Amino acid sequence: MTQQATRRNWLTGGMLLVVGSLGWSAQVSGIAPPSGSPTPTPGVTIADLEQQLKSGLKARRPVEFDFIHLVVVKVKNGNLPIDLVQSTYLWAIRHKPYPYPYFERGLRERAAKAGYALD
Repeated sequence: MTQQATRRNWLTGGMLLVVGSLGWSAQVSGIAPPSGSPTPTPGVTIADLEQQLKSGLKARRPVEFDFIHLVVVKVKNGNLPIDLVQSTYLWAIRHKPYPYPYFERGLRERAAKAGYALD
């Protein structure tokens, strides 16, 4: 491959990354929160929240997926603030190798203190 062809490949790849990331960020920020609910963390949408929790917390069992789905539904309905979920998530992922148990217990305790039911 010539030097010119190598540069062209790098430029094309770089342009694709830039264009792709611009399109992705436009899609992520395009969903407005339901009225009366707290404003979500910038760049986080409800649709992405479930995937973020499943993969980031390394959920493995059906009961874990059910709890994550319950949390996402409560956030979507405005019954649980997204900032409470996000801050608990960020705390839990530091507990390796499986952060899910820390997330569930931490969120249940913090939600109960704040007056939110997770049943």
